[in-house]
Amino acid sequence: MNKLLYISIILVLLFGCDKSDDESHSGNEFLLHMEGRYILKEMYSEEPLDLNFDDIYNIDLFEEMDCQVVYPLQLYDASVEYHESSDRLEIMFEVSNSQVYSESEPFQQCFFNQSLYYSKIMVDERTGDISVITSGTPEREEEFGYLTGGQYNERKLHLNVDKILFSSEGWQTIPIHVIYEWNNP
Repeated sequence: MNKLLYISIILVLLFGCDKSDDESHSGNEFLLHMEGRYILKEMYSEEPLDLNFDDIYNIDLFEEMDCQVVYPLQLYDASVEYHESSDRLEIMFEVSNSQVYSESEPFQQCFFNQSLYYSKIMVDERTGDISVITSGTPEREEEFGYLTGGQYNERKLHLNVDKILFSSEGWQTIPIHVIYEWNNP
């Protein structure tokens, strides 16, 4: 009788594991792989802008920021944390924000870093697509930008942010792309 009980327990242990358990574990490994600190590498817009009012339009926002409070821009960073117990992914990242000192000519504008925090992010392991589930800071988003999505691949975060910026055409909501590269020591 004891042999039958032991054999039954062993069979349950061997064959009782569900395939979805294995799949969720691989998902956890993927999200754990994303964890870490990232540094800003690129920031650009889809349409050329003139943010420094020199009549030269550029998609590279680094080229358009003459007055920077935090320099170099590569000091801006992002961090990703995965909380395995709640299967929750958090992203905090810094983006450049403008402070306009004069909206009449001569225009005066400086850029400084501001952080945005997202408390629940979903990442599709197959495609690397990043989707926002919840935000922890809606009042900051209104002022500093909205994360609309993104992509994770090759240890890089490609984030899409809608920002309100002051350009030579006045205040505009501009979709920008911000790329951070993994930088854990």
